[in-house]
Amino acid sequence: MKAGKKLADLYPKPAEAAPGAQFASKTTAAATDTGEFNGASLTVPQLGASPEVLKATFALDGPATLDQVFQVADDFAVVVVTSRHKPSDDDYAKQKQQITLEATKAKQFELKEAFVKSLRKSAQVVMNNPAIDKITEG
Repeated sequence: MKAGKKLADLYPKPAEAAPGAQFASKTTAAATDTGEFNGASLTVPQLGASPEVLKATFALDGPATLDQVFQVADDFAVVVVTSRHKPSDDDYAKQKQQITLEATKAKQFELKEAFVKSLRKSAQVVMNNPAIDKITEG
């Protein structure tokens, strides 16, 4: 950025104030680190929903400062991409087991809820959670 300095150095986060104090004082610029997010995200962490920021961010090939100021909710943001990791087969292979496990658990929960909902339509239901868990675990 400016003279080789980072945004966080130019605009440090303000100190924590008493609740409601932000409404009594003038707004100042502050640098915010969003952390990592991926192309499936609909929002940018710490900034919120901003399709323009997402589109511009993923159009880059590497670290860079985007060439425009974006309006995000009631604020404006200067976006600096500090790192860009393109997906690879090796990354997928490392995470495949965890992704599969999460998807399986989500599907089990969905099936359990659908099963209970269908039973509730036709009868009075008393849930036997241990038996349902045994069925959905396979």
